[in-house]
Amino acid sequence: MHNGKSKIFNLLLVEDDEVNAKIILRFLEEQYKADWVKSGVEAVDLSKKINYDCILMDISLKGEYDGLMATEEIKKNPVYLSVPVIAVTAHAMVGDKERFLKRGCSHYISKPFSKNDLLSLLKNVFEGKN
Repeated sequence: MHNGKSKIFNLLLVEDDEVNAKIILRFLEEQYKADWVKSGVEAVDLSKKINYDCILMDISLKGEYDGLMATEEIKKNPVYLSVPVIAVTAHAMVGDKERFLKRGCSHYISKPFSKNDLLSLLKNVFEGKN
């Protein structure tokens, strides 16, 4: 039975560019709860403390872990085996999407994207899960 209330999905945004992060958080704020971290290491640490429903992972993170390394670390936790990880990237070369999917990402969106592009992708990701 559906009571009219949808689950509020809890997202983790991993983005090292503050301007991009603020824009993406603004896109999400009406429909999702989102935490933001600037590094892959922070993402791995936070994913051990909070169970997220989805992770938006910038692939080109600076620092110890790039986005793919952080995704692989997070996916080592059994809690995250079936959690969607969306590769967020400016890389849109032939073969990139396949490489991201092979390394643990479940979906892919290339920058720049619109609010509608992102919300539409998330709707597909969560279809039937609320």
